[in-house]
Amino acid sequence: MQQKFDLRIAGPGGKLVNLRYLAALLRVADVLKFDPERTPPVIFRLRNIGPKSRIFWYKDQAIVLAINHESRNLLFTARTRNAWVHKAVIETADAVDVELQNCAAIEQQGGFARGVKLDPKRSYHWPWPTKMARDIKPVDDTFVYVNGAFRPEPHRVIALLAGTRLYGTPLAALRELLQNAFDAVREQIAHQSLADPAYSDATLEALGLLHRVDLLSEGYDGRTWLICRDTGVGMTRTLIERHLLVSGSQPRPEVLQLQRRCRASRIRFERSGEFGIGVLSYFMIADKVSIPRQSRGLYDVSRS
Repeated sequence: MQQKFDLRIAGPGGKLVNLRYLAALLRVADVLKFDPERTPPVIFRLRNIGPKSRIFWYKDQAIVLAINHESRNLLFTARTRNAWVHKAVIETADAVDVELQNCAAIEQQGGFARGVKLDPKRSYHWPWPTKMARDIKPVDDTFVYVNGAFRPEPHRVIALLAGTRLYGTPLAALRELLQNAFDAVREQIAHQSLADPAYSDATLEALGLLHRVDLLSEGYDGRTWLICRDTGVGMTRTLIERHLLVSGSQPRPEVLQLQRRCRASRIRFERSGEFGIGVLSYFMIADKVSIPRQSRGLYDVSRS
């Protein structure tokens, strides 16, 4: 916790100031600002409220907050008229609970008592609970709210993508492996073609003979390694993290720019695929994939 927010005596009158406690109060007050009076119906009727903002007006009209000042309990009540408002109300309640939990954590860590004070008996205590009681229901049971967000189970999705049910045969892993290698070579040839001011079809043919993709099998350290080497562009750490390991990732901006430059120079450049789901297919035939740090464009796929 930053010391600049600790309580201290400040000002000519010797007032005790606790910036951390004040900030906590203001933050909770801010997240509780769903009073329907903030957006009265007359304003909604007379102003042209955009579609994306209307939900904030609708959900405020549905919420009532009750406070028991003796027990410090909070009751969040809402009666919603459709699923969109219902979801917005739940998200509002979640946001309040997050702030309450944060403040309670600061209290438990002694954050509101940190600093120097003249009277040791004077202290700042956070009395509010970590979460509100909730009573959120559709009006007269007019609909049933279901959280419709897709929530795929990561382990099962990866097992599906790395299995034969999607690809049909383990040989698809070899296809994906070679496809990525050939794409790396095509990209390298495109760069070299653009750099040649005297480019012609003969240049492309010569570059095609210069580059290669090798696929071989070797035994090493009790494992059988299927090794794919190519003379392509290779991969940076950023490319691996943001594209190779991200299923269904978007085409790389630099590749799109390379394609535009090639079209403008009438140089043939086509990629057979994109990094993404295909990489997971390697695990149909392997339990480990290795990309050596100092090698360019090298995949090692092995099974123990």
